[in-house]
Amino acid sequence: AGGKKKPSPPQDFYKYICNTEAEWPLPDHFCLFGFVGALVVRSRHLMVVVGEDESVKKAADMDFGYATTVLGKEGSVDFLDSSPWPVSILDAYININETEFLTYDQYNLRPG
Repeated sequence: AGGKKKPSPPQDFYKYICNTEAEWPLPDHFCLFGFVGALVVRSRHLMVVVGEDESVKKAADMDFGYATTVLGKEGSVDFLDSSPWPVSILDAYININETEFLTYDQYNLRPG
């Protein structure tokens, strides 16, 4: 495996917004926000079908966790709220280790 290692997803996006050496669009046409959206949608679906299967629940949690990770340290490349993508980094954060998917609005309305 002596090939060139691809940087983590936000690396090229970060280089682009900082006006350094990255090309845009990316040569592989990777869409960071589309990728994060797909992870959140997949996790949300897994939460519906999880039942008693802990491996499915773990997969959903891993996807939510990765969705937050690829948006950079402390969400440094999280511009989802300014994009047309209908997901937020909060959708991922508030649903890690949950058993039922909650939108941010639903989470905000919870008592306590």
